[in-house]
Amino acid sequence: MKHLILFVALCLHYPLAAQTRLRGLGSLVIGLTPPDSLNKLEFVEDDQSYVKGTIALPCTHIRSFTASTVLIEGVRVTAISVYFYDDRLFRISCDYSDALKKVFTTKHGQGLARPPYTVRLCSGERGKPMLIEGEVWLRDDVWALAVQSTGYTSNCERENKRRLDIASQRLLALSSDCELRNVDQALIEFDRLEKEKQRLTTHPEKN
Repeated sequence: MKHLILFVALCLHYPLAAQTRLRGLGSLVIGLTPPDSLNKLEFVEDDQSYVKGTIALPCTHIRSFTASTVLIEGVRVTAISVYFYDDRLFRISCDYSDALKKVFTTKHGQGLARPPYTVRLCSGERGKPMLIEGEVWLRDDVWALAVQSTGYTSNCERENKRRLDIASQRLLALSSDCELRNVDQALIEFDRLEKEKQRLTTHPEKN
């Protein structure tokens, strides 16, 4: 539900340009692609996801698969994970290379730039923050998010990377109780901070 509230709020603040419908990446179509259509020579199924905070309650309706590299629309896409809810694709996450960015923005236009956030994930050492910058696309139920993260991870390791996340807001909300595999930490932080900012904007009396 929180994802849906954020989606509606962003739509009200930022009118959407007429762009190609956002459905996924290449043959990976949100809401339609089943797991048995994946190339088994490329994708490997991840371990079972569990309800957040538990190790005994499996999310049996969730399946996820990961590939080190796949060819999509003529672009070599790396570190890609795909997530299924009741055997329907609801989320895609991958590296956002310059080549993929060119293909994606040519089709969908530039996203809505969001203000950068500075977070401190490296708790063991001072002076090692992470800067997270994001760009958002909203098309009907589907949300895409490109995040650039520069700084230090929770393991205090230096990071400089870009990730692209495409998801169905409705199915993402339904899966929100589950700890999904291989979700980028910067994406999680960006999403959390965006929802918190929206909460403070919508309900300032609760600050």
